[in-house]
Amino acid sequence: MNYCQARHCDKYLYFPGEKRARFYRPYQCGEQALPGDRVCALCKAAKPSNVQLSRGFNHGFIGDLIPPNSHAYGGEWYLSMVAKRGEPAKEVLEEATEHIEEDFETTAGPEIAALFRAGMSSTKVEMPTRLPKAEPARSQKGEPKARQTKKKTQAAATGPSYIQESCAAAEAKIAEMTRSITPRIVEALSEPLDVCEVEYIDVETLKFDGDKYYKDLATNYLYKRLANKGMGELVGKFNEEALAIMDVD
Repeated sequence: MNYCQARHCDKYLYFPGEKRARFYRPYQCGEQALPGDRVCALCKAAKPSNVQLSRGFNHGFIGDLIPPNSHAYGGEWYLSMVAKRGEPAKEVLEEATEHIEEDFETTAGPEIAALFRAGMSSTKVEMPTRLPKAEPARSQKGEPKARQTKKKTQAAATGPSYIQESCAAAEAKIAEMTRSITPRIVEALSEPLDVCEVEYIDVETLKFDGDKYYKDLATNYLYKRLANKGMGELVGKFNEEALAIMDVD
């Protein structure tokens, strides 16, 4: 029996870092495929969707490349995020490959996989071997030649030239940013909010009946999009089939 080869995702996991960013755990559909086809009847009839956890989102086929817009583990987007944020913890990786584990050459392509591995290996810094302290060379009269080694000692203390240039550029940028920050004092008439927990969600902009909203990709909840592009209050849940905004209890 031939099984459906569609790749789907059933759970999201997080990259390391203070600002939480998530990727998705892939799995193979596994239903019986239609005769002469790679997919089953359910995947064939699924409507296209932007929700990564839905059956209608295109994560590609098992054994093929993961599309660039997919945030599934092993794809091009995932490798680019690992290069920026670092690799997830060991237990997170074990959970990400619980259902299937494909080579990066398969899911992202040989060229991208090679660039990724080369970039990751270049970030590993090897500590220099500590050599025994050499005694200063002496002249014929027995006096140390301190003047001949003075320039080398100063260069070693300050570091290579490219490090000095990077530090100078960073200090200049910080100074420029500091000058551009103008403190503002705003008097608040209400009591400050007691924020106990912050939840991060993936949203996309949705224009419906002339108004703009932010739509939660996981729940289809709609939030007002403010004039300053901020997120406003919850207005309801968007029904993609009925093309209507439903009330939320």
